Parts: sequence; C-alpha cells; structure tokens
Amino acid sequence: EWGHYTGARWMGADLPLKSVRSFPQVFGFDYLKCEPGHFMGLSVGGNVGHWLAVLIIAVFVPLGTAGQVALLSGAVGFAVFGSTVEFPVIARARQGASPLESLSVIHSNFVQRNGAMGLAAALLVFFIV
Repeated sequence: EWGHYTGARWMGADLPLKSVRSFPQVFGFDYLKCEPGHFMGLSVGGNVGHWLAVLIIAVFVPLGTAGQVALLSGAVGFAVFGSTVEFPVIARARQGASPLESLSVIHSNFVQRNGAMGLAAALLVFFIV
C-alpha cells in the first residue's frame, strides 16, 4: 500500500492517512474527484513498490536457507499477483478511462485467477533458486 501512497503523493494527490482502527485501509483516496495523474501515480506506484521490495530482498537477504528463499519467492509471487491485477487497470487509464472505469477491468474472480499466476511465479522462483 505504501507504494500506491508514495506514487499518488509524488503526483500531487492529497491522501489523508487513516487511523490504525481502519486497517487494512491506510489512506483515503477519492476515485471520483482525483486527477488522472493522481490515479496513474497510485497505480504505477503500487507496482514499483512491489518490485522494489523484491529487489531489496534479492540484494540484501542472503538466500542460504529455505526460509530466505521462500521470502524472496513470496515477494515475487505477490509482485506478479499485483502486477497482473494492475497492468490492465493502468492500460485502461492510459487510454483515457476514468479511475472507476479503469478499475472495472478487475474481474470478480481476480484473487483466484491472478493469485494462481502469483503462486506459479513464487513456486518457480523457489525451485529455481
């Protein structure tokens, strides 16, 4: 979520932080009133955040144990899951769709469909590394 937050803030969006009691929603974002650049920053920032986490783990965590490899694999799996959800949204927004229209490309079964892609990527990394 912090990647989404940082990307939208980078693009000038006003994102009030929520109280801890509202977890898992950590910040407010008005999809109806936001500017296109704010929404694009939100969407792209999330992907940058996921892949930056993968890079940090790959560079700074030694991969000497199964648990350390599982950490990297899980990060890759989550990044693939997030990216496969977000890329169609970003593509739609780049074509000029509103934020809510862009989000409409996320199918109701996205957890199963995109989760399967993330799981496959995680398992592939785990067995390769």
